[in-house]
Amino acid sequence: MNRFINKILIIAIISLITFSCKDDDATPVAGIEIDKTELNLYDAGGEEEIFVKANGEWIAKSDASWCMVSPANGNGDAECRVVVDQSTRYDERTAKITFICGSDYKEVKVTQLGYAPVIKVITEETSLPYYADEEKAYFDVEVMANVPYEAVIEDAEAADKWLSTDKDYKYEYTPSLTKPETQTFRFHYDINSSTENRTLAISFKEKKEGGIVSTYKVTQEHMERIIPSRRGDSLTVVTLARLMGLYGTYWDTSRPITHWDNIETEEIQYEYVDEVAGIRKDSIEERIVGISFFMFDTDRSIPFQIVNLKELRTLEIKANSNSYLRSIKLGNEITKLDKLQSLSLYAYGISELPAPEDWANMSNLEELNLYGNSFIELGAPNKPGSLLWSLSGLSNGRVITKQDGTSMTVTRKKSLKYLELGGNRKKDSMDDMTDIPLGVNWKTDLGLTGEVDESLFTMFPDLEHLGIGYNYLYGELPEIEGNVLPKLRSFRISLNKFSGNLPNWVLKHANRNCWDPDIRVFNQTGKPPKEANSETVGFTNLKDFDYSTPCPEETEEAVTTALYLPELNDYEKTKGAPLAGYWRYYERFNLWKNHEN
Repeated sequence: MNRFINKILIIAIISLITFSCKDDDATPVAGIEIDKTELNLYDAGGEEEIFVKANGEWIAKSDASWCMVSPANGNGDAECRVVVDQSTRYDERTAKITFICGSDYKEVKVTQLGYAPVIKVITEETSLPYYADEEKAYFDVEVMANVPYEAVIEDAEAADKWLSTDKDYKYEYTPSLTKPETQTFRFHYDINSSTENRTLAISFKEKKEGGIVSTYKVTQEHMERIIPSRRGDSLTVVTLARLMGLYGTYWDTSRPITHWDNIETEEIQYEYVDEVAGIRKDSIEERIVGISFFMFDTDRSIPFQIVNLKELRTLEIKANSNSYLRSIKLGNEITKLDKLQSLSLYAYGISELPAPEDWANMSNLEELNLYGNSFIELGAPNKPGSLLWSLSGLSNGRVITKQDGTSMTVTRKKSLKYLELGGNRKKDSMDDMTDIPLGVNWKTDLGLTGEVDESLFTMFPDLEHLGIGYNYLYGELPEIEGNVLPKLRSFRISLNKFSGNLPNWVLKHANRNCWDPDIRVFNQTGKPPKEANSETVGFTNLKDFDYSTPCPEETEEAVTTALYLPELNDYEKTKGAPLAGYWRYYERFNLWKNHEN
């Protein structure tokens, strides 16, 4: 009988142990959960709430007498209060509360600051990706302190200041009480385009000699190394799209680049070079030779990764958001693409170009479209910083002035045949330049203005298209001796403020009736600025223009080229430029409408 009773007791004990952390429900969930694992309190003490979830009986234990939890036990879910006494110490103290349910437990760390001066960074370090979208490229640092202090980025001597502060935040703080107070600081970071991780420190320094310093460590990962190749091309365009804030999804990386939209590829033999691995070999594979980026949002120049598209012949980057509000200095990375033949940077917001010696590297460039940017001065080839100074690097055989003041002679394989500089208006409502609103400087705030230097019409003698329409240019067109721009089939200067006589080289140009002159040349609007020599716009000698001579026939070479041009896709017909290049032929033979003009 006793043996039977002992067996029953053993079974009851085992059952009690087995089911002590189970609800009455038929579906058991093991363990215990709490909603907080760390509490931070001031020296004055106080209380915090912790929510407990358990499927059975549980207990809570504190390892410090100054930190109590109530209730200290229960069955199932409960709300507990953690009560911390006022501290009489000068330094920080910690306690640990352990919640136990059966074999499972959870711990809560309780930290209480003392009266001693303190600056404490709640989290001491962070790791950042090499890139994030501009609106997300930031991190916050939370600091608890009871003394006045300031935040300092420790990179005062660094050339690449990749951490920056936020104009909406103050980077110093003075607590109102001796009790520690919490303050949050926001910092922004730039892309890490190097092949190595980088680290900086942010110091939170007490505002007194020899005061307290608390340090926050920031580490940023490096970007993936890209090798010019088929894979490198695909990585590059995806990276460019992300860095430039391209709207929408253009490319499905699960498909080959031969099927990507707005991209032209061609099988090319090239030398594959991986300098890090020490590999050099001949390779034949599909490479990107034409690409269009459409609708994006950036305040920066074209990312440096563009240099990896070494086989590129046609590049269009079009429609930056609010481009007329931007003033972006174009970096020289684009000029390293020495195979590029057709380049369009339309409505990017560019206000300054690279130096002429950089453009001289682009010896194959034949077509350049800079429509709709933020240039303010045509200038002259001898005026550093001006538009014509930069573009003088594309003038074959010309002696140019480099950025350092020295000279060099430009040698190009091909001559420039298409140049579009129209639409550079930052404000398009200032038709009357004699009545400028208060606070608006017409020389710097309107767009491309000033008189036209004759070098524009002499630097590129093989031009077939020249466009400077829809700017704020004024004055008389210069009279030039000789056969000026003899191959010019398209000439657009309308919607400016030109006045005076049309020069003879325009009136008597052999192709003048190819230009649609009534619309593209003669049509000037508004009033020029007071600095101009004329109070009205428009040409005074239009009666001398001879309409009787017909537009000459196209050359056999032009006709043959046009016959073999690839057919345009829907995107090229409605939004973009032909990825095959040869924009001048597509336009002249009515195969494509230049959407900018």
